[in-house]
Amino acid sequence: CSRLANRVLIVMNEGKAGNAEELYKLAAQVDWPQQFSTKTSFAVQFVGVSKTINNTQFGALKVKDAIVDAFVEDGQARPNVERQFPEFQVHVRLRRESASICIDLSGTSLHKRGYREATGDAPLKEQLAAAILYRSGWHKDTGKALLDPMCGSGTIAIEGAMIAAKIAPNINRELWGFRNWFGHQASDFDEVKTALIAQQKTPDGPIYAFDISTTILDYAVTNAENAGVVDYIEFKQCDALHAKVKDTQGYIVCN
Repeated sequence: CSRLANRVLIVMNEGKAGNAEELYKLAAQVDWPQQFSTKTSFAVQFVGVSKTINNTQFGALKVKDAIVDAFVEDGQARPNVERQFPEFQVHVRLRRESASICIDLSGTSLHKRGYREATGDAPLKEQLAAAILYRSGWHKDTGKALLDPMCGSGTIAIEGAMIAAKIAPNINRELWGFRNWFGHQASDFDEVKTALIAQQKTPDGPIYAFDISTTILDYAVTNAENAGVVDYIEFKQCDALHAKVKDTQGYIVCN
């Protein structure tokens, strides 16, 4: 349901990691065979440096070694490391001499809603568009009009339509990071998803998306179709200086 988060991480362990040995020990304290299967490919994403760990690849390698060794010590085969499309991701955040060892429950970044097929030169990330709408206050007042007079590929209008229609931003997402995590409770997740779909509705107020470029506007329409909200947005080719709507109350929100 989060429209603003990039990722959701669950912290498995955190503590002192002033050198490579301490980092390895911190990662080794997690019971990795209880988190995912030896048949599941994994990757380690490492962020941050310190005086002794000044290379993220080196830091990731130490954590990877701790994870693999945990399976070997448990009498299991070594799980495969897959950098491009891992089935399970571990994130490590190092700050000064402390580190957090986390499991990534989201998978790829949550701003990737899946609807954006085409964009202009400077596309606005989906969660940033949602944040702008939240900052404007319109999300509490969706019965009033929303106008983006320079909509580009339509991200603000589409995110607005999804807010007004109570469409969870990643309701159609399949590649979740928790799919191969042993802590995932599939039946609970399916119940939540069913309830979210049931709450969807037609927006109360009008949403307008204008742009001077017909090509970019076509992109916006396609993206809105992919998001399932094209019927909730009025698109029009228009110079922003001449934008007019019939509503007397509403919000102008643009990038």
